[in-house]
Amino acid sequence: MLLSVLFEAPVAALLVHRVRPGQALAAAGASALATAASHPQLWAAALWAYPRYGYGPSLIGLEILVVLFEAGVMGWILRLRPAQALGLSFAANLASVAAGLLLA
Repeated sequence: MLLSVLFEAPVAALLVHRVRPGQALAAAGASALATAASHPQLWAAALWAYPRYGYGPSLIGLEILVVLFEAGVMGWILRLRPAQALGLSFAANLASVAAGLLLA
């Protein structure tokens, strides 16, 4: 989870800073909170899903759910439109997944 926060929070901060310079720190915090809230459930679901559906399909399905959940959290905290929140969550999670795959 710590690695996810280390990748997702800066991405969220940088993206939000481009359109709302005063909210970069809030975006990093919102991203960290969303990640902390979603990852325990993600790992529990992953342990259940991997043997049933395989790694690839499980990863894609679970990441879609995480992106949706984290978009809701970040959108609520930062008062973003749904499309903005979804884009922010997708970008942050894409960075995290890419880093995780490179480190694996």
